[in-house]
Amino acid sequence: MGMPQFDSAPGDAQRPEQPAQPLSPKNSIDKALLDRVLQETMAAVSVGPQELSALLDVARKYHGQPLTLEPVAVELVEAILRFRLPALQLSDPQRREMLTQIAELLLEDPPSAERLRRLWDRLKEATQ
Repeated sequence: MGMPQFDSAPGDAQRPEQPAQPLSPKNSIDKALLDRVLQETMAAVSVGPQELSALLDVARKYHGQPLTLEPVAVELVEAILRFRLPALQLSDPQRREMLTQIAELLLEDPPSAERLRRLWDRLKEATQ
């Protein structure tokens, strides 16, 4: 069984790039850092083998569960950022807060939420 492809979904190429919306961090996370991390997460349309393995681990861990903010979306974001921003140095509470904020923003944005749902469905199918 080959590795599933998780590149952009049909229609993604036709969507114009939209600038990131300004963020309002709830607590102590630096706004510029949060903006950068959000951009990296949203850019994760095509994933490499290490990222795919980490995403499949999340799907195996939460097999059969729907896409929810906690824990699924937060752990998907963490799996992507682990490889996209390996030098990100935050304390555990700051890291968790940032991951939660990013997952919330992705789920609140209808196109991003749909892409995340499609990714989650594909990951679940790949782990059956």
